[in-house]
Amino acid sequence: MSHTIVWRRCCAFVLACLIAGCGGSSEFTLHPVSGKITKGGQPLPDITVSLVPADATIKAPPMIGRTDDQGQYSIRTVSGETGCPEGTFKIVLTAPAPEMNYSDRKAKPTFSDVIPKPLTSASSTDQSITVVAGSNVKDIDVK
Repeated sequence: MSHTIVWRRCCAFVLACLIAGCGGSSEFTLHPVSGKITKGGQPLPDITVSLVPADATIKAPPMIGRTDDQGQYSIRTVSGETGCPEGTFKIVLTAPAPEMNYSDRKAKPTFSDVIPKPLTSASSTDQSITVVAGSNVKDIDVK
């Protein structure tokens, strides 16, 4: 494939993403959702917190947050708007990927057991939040 074709496809993709991202405010009424993720009372930094609709009738944009050094998170839509629409959502937690030592070709990546496996999938998590008008707080102390 020539450079020109690749360049045109890249430009078209970027333009499509920009157009899809434009459109002003959200079509959803969003309510603040925040909380703290800990393990044994100690804050867990760099954890991705995702909210997934509990059932298919809830129409919502993808919503994520990331914990800071104190384990605090705030949910945003992928377009950057703060909050979440009303409804019940499953909470999925994801730890950062491990760092790889690329100098050792035999080394295999290992994921830490910071987050118990059931909490890493919408189909198995036992954590949820029912978002209502106003502020919503959900703290989780993982076992």
